[in-house]
Amino acid sequence: RTYIEQEMKQISSSNKICLLQLHGTAITSGGGGGVGWKGDGNDDEDVVMIESTVYAAAAEMALQSYFQSSASATTKHSYKAGMVCSWFTSALLPYFAGKTWVRSGALDSFLDNVMADSSKKMYAAIKYDHDPPEQHHSISQMKEMVQQLVHAGLLMPRRGVGPSSVGGDGYWFSLPGLGKAAKSIVDGRTNLLRRLKSSQYREKKRSVLEHEIGRVKQQQGGSATTKNKNKLEQSGKFVVLDMLAKGWVEIHNTCTGEQFVRLVE
Repeated sequence: RTYIEQEMKQISSSNKICLLQLHGTAITSGGGGGVGWKGDGNDDEDVVMIESTVYAAAAEMALQSYFQSSASATTKHSYKAGMVCSWFTSALLPYFAGKTWVRSGALDSFLDNVMADSSKKMYAAIKYDHDPPEQHHSISQMKEMVQQLVHAGLLMPRRGVGPSSVGGDGYWFSLPGLGKAAKSIVDGRTNLLRRLKSSQYREKKRSVLEHEIGRVKQQQGGSATTKNKNKLEQSGKFVVLDMLAKGWVEIHNTCTGEQFVRLVE
């Protein structure tokens, strides 16, 4: 696990992948099969890895959708969405590569550095009669773009409260619809915990458990109606693997080759 974490840190620091924190997944198992919340509800281990190119494409779609919904879909608004996306993916993300969030103070320093660098390039262009930089944003323009990224769901305000919020206020890097994925994962975890706790020996045959959880997800999703088309579903195999990675369950192999999922006490 340590090797994988080191590899993930190295790849994310090179801006090849983006790390997005899942929110509301820090559950704890209480007595009687109940499930509670740990700290502020965020588990630092629950992180989504997404290729930077894929994230950039998703960011552009989110910004286009935001600008189209906030005003009439004109060429001007399409251009503005592209401008904000370009600044976000080519300047902000690479500067904070490998981070799931950025402190407000660090963001302010970044804006100051970008402004100072742009001013130097502009001065050099005038002095040596070169072409000026293609884009030159003021501090107020960049702060406005930060707010537009928030409204588009690509940045989420982070309050300096709770155990996992040490370090003050700032912004999480995010993506529209990430909350649905987090809820789906929590639903799978709670279903599995409750089933194991209700069993006689706090364990169940793996194939049976995976089938039961998958069946529950299918029942919750219902038929393929318009109402349920956007409902996220996951397989029972994914839930078991997720819980194994968290260390909440373990696999017990019998002499006949069968596998049982056992709750870790």
